[in-house]
Amino acid sequence: MYFDQTASTLPLPEILDLYLSLSKSTYANPAAIHRLGYEAEQVIKQARKDIAEVLRCRPENLLFTSCATESINTALRGVIAAHPHGGRDIITWDIEHKATLKTCAYLAQKGYNVRYLATTGDLLPDLKELRTALSRETALISISLVNNELGSHPDIAAIVKLRDSLAPQAIIHIDAVQGWTKLPFYPLQTGVDLASFSGHKIYAPKGIGLLYIRKGLRIDPLILGGGQQNGLRSGTENPVLCACLARAAQIQTKSMATNFAYVQDLHNFLVDGLNRAGLGCCPNLPAKYSPYILNVSFPGVNPETLAHALADKEIYVATHSACSSSDNRSHVLDALPIDEARKTSALRISLAPDHEKSDLTALIDALREIVPKLRVKSQDSTLQR
Repeated sequence: MYFDQTASTLPLPEILDLYLSLSKSTYANPAAIHRLGYEAEQVIKQARKDIAEVLRCRPENLLFTSCATESINTALRGVIAAHPHGGRDIITWDIEHKATLKTCAYLAQKGYNVRYLATTGDLLPDLKELRTALSRETALISISLVNNELGSHPDIAAIVKLRDSLAPQAIIHIDAVQGWTKLPFYPLQTGVDLASFSGHKIYAPKGIGLLYIRKGLRIDPLILGGGQQNGLRSGTENPVLCACLARAAQIQTKSMATNFAYVQDLHNFLVDGLNRAGLGCCPNLPAKYSPYILNVSFPGVNPETLAHALADKEIYVATHSACSSSDNRSHVLDALPIDEARKTSALRISLAPDHEKSDLTALIDALREIVPKLRVKSQDSTLQR
């Protein structure tokens, strides 16, 4: 039983069929002047058009990348480089994905002032701090649509409204990776300037990402070369992956409302089941959240040991972001206003439309068996020390 879709998803059978079919027929370089090159180029153009319809924007607003990390780097570093005489302040959230935080740290080394919004008791960004931080010097704001460890879903409309009234020159970037095709989000209508997306979070293959760029916004490219994609990202495009991303986005968006209602029911079932299981666990529930992610602490239990014990039963969960797998602790949990016991004992459980309540019952039963044993071992170890 796989409960780690937040880290990566299994491509849909239809997407795998499309990948195999196009790999056999669309192998030419899309920049080639012959017919096969033209056909490969048309596959990319159609994919861009299809995704634009999903996002309700123009095809020319979209830039294909290799992944969300590249998309985020292109957005943040690219827009700052293109506006060297703008403000010197950057605002982000203290529990953002490492792709955002590391990029902001890089920009801080270049002389920019980075302000990290605190996480409130509701496990959302502190918008009072944002109001105070916004000024004529604000160049960039970067916030996630859904936090990848907690599922926190900030009020993007409120953030845009504050920007418009207090710092209209500021550019807003949204890390939409965990919310795309799960929550309604349309960059143009929302009023944001940049938005990053990923393929392998929505049942497409790895190796393909996307960046939305508002019309008229200048960004400098990270990658130089042959001038592909209007000079914004040089390098030979992959028509097959572009088409797979478009098809996955279409499929998931079409069923978004139905999937959301179903997963919300699963989420409620799991939270209720955990609370009734007598495990002494603490769901870390934001005031506004995506039901696709549940972060829950088991005080007194080492989360890695618990995850491995579950894996022995072929039940797969995460302790924190897979992109931070080299870190022993989660920077997200460390930033939360919760006690140390909860910070050091959390699991992330991802929910998906292909789960059934019987899967969740099996997960709860496994936790009911494992958690008390691990808690006793932890207590015995503490006494021996």
